[in-house]
Amino acid sequence: MRYTNRMSITKAIIPVAGWGTRRLPITKAIEKCMLPIGNRPIVDYVVRDCVAAGITDIYFIVGEQSEQLHTYYRDNIELTDYLIRNGKQDMLPLTETPLARFHYIVQPSYGKYGTAVPVDLAMPYVNEGESVVVVMGDDCLYNRDGSSDIARMLEATPEGQSAILAVPVTDDSIQQYGHIVADDQGNLVRIIEHPIQCPKNS
Repeated sequence: MRYTNRMSITKAIIPVAGWGTRRLPITKAIEKCMLPIGNRPIVDYVVRDCVAAGITDIYFIVGEQSEQLHTYYRDNIELTDYLIRNGKQDMLPLTETPLARFHYIVQPSYGKYGTAVPVDLAMPYVNEGESVVVVMGDDCLYNRDGSSDIARMLEATPEGQSAILAVPVTDDSIQQYGHIVADDQGNLVRIIEHPIQCPKNS
């Protein structure tokens, strides 16, 4: 399913440079965005949602040691040849790369850190006045019907405005996680990225 978004946004910035320390020890060997959900890495759900929304250029903000992401979004000629030689052509669609241009921007590990840093690194590739989608590479966007959450967000966003994909939480558990604070009119007031953890028995 492909959408035509009225805002004509064609670029997405996907930060994936984090070390994934909360997922150690597996992230010692596997990039956080490459951790699997089913048979696909989590970042691929994000990428495919972007492509379904009409995004044509994806800017990954990667760590200095990133290799697995590059490999995943490259054609694998040897694998293709193997599948054909062994009569497994029906599996070829599983190896196809989404139809988008992929760009890789390195975020230095000793530089500034935070959510805004990767966006700033991609700014030289964004035209003045151009709108872009920013989505974290470890978010999981999936709809069984193949629809796109990003497309729905863009379609619901008035021209010249900004929007955010979020899940409203009304109970006190929200205090244990990063979250957005809004006023009574639903306007963004601030972002609490690392709240103080509540005691387990509170």
